[in-house]
Amino acid sequence: ALDPAFYVSYLNLATLYRGEGKADQEINTLLSGIKQNPAVIPLYLALADSYATHGNWDRLPPLFVGLRNNSKNSSAVSLAIAQFYFRHGKLQEAKDVLSDLLSREKSNIEARKALIEVELELRQTADAGKLNQELLKEYPHDPNANLYQGRLLLIENKTAEAITVLEQLSHDVPEMALAHYTLGLAYGQHGEVDREIASLKQSLLRDPNLIKAYMLLGQVYVERGDGKLALSYANEALKRNPSLLLAQLIRTNAELLLGDPQTAERELSALAAANPNNAAIQERLGYAQLMQRKFAEASTRFEEALKLQPDFVPALRDLYALYQAQSKPQQAITRIQQQIQRAPQQGAFYEMLGDLYQSQGNLARASDAYKGAIAHGAGTNASMAYARLAQVSTGQQNYPQAIENAKTSIAQNPDLLPAYILEGVAYEKTG
Repeated sequence: ALDPAFYVSYLNLATLYRGEGKADQEINTLLSGIKQNPAVIPLYLALADSYATHGNWDRLPPLFVGLRNNSKNSSAVSLAIAQFYFRHGKLQEAKDVLSDLLSREKSNIEARKALIEVELELRQTADAGKLNQELLKEYPHDPNANLYQGRLLLIENKTAEAITVLEQLSHDVPEMALAHYTLGLAYGQHGEVDREIASLKQSLLRDPNLIKAYMLLGQVYVERGDGKLALSYANEALKRNPSLLLAQLIRTNAELLLGDPQTAERELSALAAANPNNAAIQERLGYAQLMQRKFAEASTRFEEALKLQPDFVPALRDLYALYQAQSKPQQAITRIQQQIQRAPQQGAFYEMLGDLYQSQGNLARASDAYKGAIAHGAGTNASMAYARLAQVSTGQQNYPQAIENAKTSIAQNPDLLPAYILEGVAYEKTG
């Protein structure tokens, strides 16, 4: 009232209304602010956030047209709109805005970097790589350009090269939190978990609010079976953003590791109610119930997860475990066969079927199932299926075939220890 041009008051009042759940007052406050301050970018972005929160995506284009018109379509406005779309996961829209900006301002370095970031998220490595090479040619020591180069190499599975680039970047720009974080990703992709953890902790020393580092550390400790540390890092992430679904799942996984399925079930039930179409939540809730031997409830959740996502491996693996716990191997075989009919390209399902047949001593059917895993696991590493085939061939006394399968397994995954042992056993059997 004292100063209609003091736009910060509109933003604060809108934030207050949002906290009180008064969406109409929030939107009207921001509209009033824009009317009094038609060229102030933060007001438009706050209103766009409000529209997005309430699913009113159709109201964004006219809002942004008004912003462009009132700011003479400045580069700052285009960057702000692109960042808004990027933040909300609308990657193609962000790319379109940045491409349009670069068609007008080819040398805009901020737009070029933002476009590379978007293309990396879209996994458009060819476009991102071309743009980043141009950037590196002009600015060879630019930290962001070198970070993008490391990320590109990681996406292309050139892990050793990525580590070289990122180690140099972390050395040259030690204060760059994202350099240490991405180096941690590279170490993890290379199987060097201790170095992954050390780099992620270095990133948090540089930026204590780097939420994705907390989440990745939480996930790493879940995979290590350390529930206490996993819970600690998940809670740090949630302290900074309580609505992060992935962090909530990491926390419940930590609780399961700590032997507290009751708490995990309670939290997962709330998550499932809020996200009924999320297969991962349904599966985790079923697992928490399975730990408490609530077989009927667990089965219902696993079936719901597979209904939502027919190729979801964890849910069928849990059903397999449930049938095993109830000593019902034939029901497990029948159920896996049903799911293969629904998702015939999921190679892991054939592997499970092969494991069941092998446990029953039915080596011929086990062999067929493992061959199915290899045939239908297109684009994936079938090293374990080949190792299983080597085991079956040994049981059938077909040692040359066992050696061939073990060699193929090792070629696909040189770190798979059982394949070496199976190859050695086959050589021993042949004298």
